[in-house]
Amino acid sequence: MKTWKETFDKTHKPLASDIESFFTPKTMKCFSEFSNQLNSKTGFYIEHAYTKSKGWIFKIGPKNLRIADLIIINKDSFYVNDYCVKNIGDIDGVVDTIISLSNHDFKEKIIELEAKRIKRNHDQIERTRKRLLREKDELAKLSKLIVKDKFNIYKWAPRVSLVKLKRLYQSSASFMLDTELLDDIGFTFYCRCLQGKEERELYYNNKLKCHHCYQIISFNSRNDFLQCECGYQYIPREYGRSYQNEWMPHGKAQPVFDKFLDEWPKAKTPAVKMNLIDWIIHECHKCMITNVKAHSIAKNLLGGKRIDAEKLILELAYGDVLQK
Repeated sequence: MKTWKETFDKTHKPLASDIESFFTPKTMKCFSEFSNQLNSKTGFYIEHAYTKSKGWIFKIGPKNLRIADLIIINKDSFYVNDYCVKNIGDIDGVVDTIISLSNHDFKEKIIELEAKRIKRNHDQIERTRKRLLREKDELAKLSKLIVKDKFNIYKWAPRVSLVKLKRLYQSSASFMLDTELLDDIGFTFYCRCLQGKEERELYYNNKLKCHHCYQIISFNSRNDFLQCECGYQYIPREYGRSYQNEWMPHGKAQPVFDKFLDEWPKAKTPAVKMNLIDWIIHECHKCMITNVKAHSIAKNLLGGKRIDAEKLILELAYGDVLQK
């Protein structure tokens, strides 16, 4: 019999239906009653979180404050902190314990959290103000050297159009795969992943690539003023900010991008290419529902608004888009 952690790994965020299918009917009844009582008596949030030791757990408390953890191990019980719930009769005591925990210095904790938030925001605003003044002064000193139409001009590989991606899947579902569109989307993914990897590695080694003539330029400080032989000019810190602001592929999801970079040149048939694109869209879906990566892979690879990209990913995952 599989444990909770074995059943749901970190890429499989359990939904309500998954919990119902995992528990015995008796335990599911306890779980539902506990959820109802907790909601009616406290109004607390219950949020998923993945831990290495227990797998998926549920954090209980008001927003930004953790009062207790609900932990599932086996099919016949669940724990709230150290309290085991097996029967309906266990629930009142557990809910009362949570209320007791929340009442103990509760107002003080809320005040403390709010004070920390205000101080953190104030400190960030002050740091930003000082940085902007410093950078403005630095640019003023460089004003005679700067050529505006050649200063900090970047060309990043584009994201894939949501309209094109939807058309591709519809052509595949109709058994009339658009191979030209398939290659267009595949190479767009490939170029974006490649540029993201190459230029990140350059930047971490105090180098950048001129986005006009592609010459590699070395720098000592990220505040340096650089001029390429072709006349284009850069400040490395702005290069790095542009990379981040464009959501170039990098970060915790790098193994996903690396696999696509490795597999796409090997894909020789339309079927293999389509499977590879389907795989990376599936990775976007996994990232979206588990939130285990730092940011959505979709934001790195797909154009348009994030909400539209996530809506399309769900439609592709469950076949809805193929009906339209």
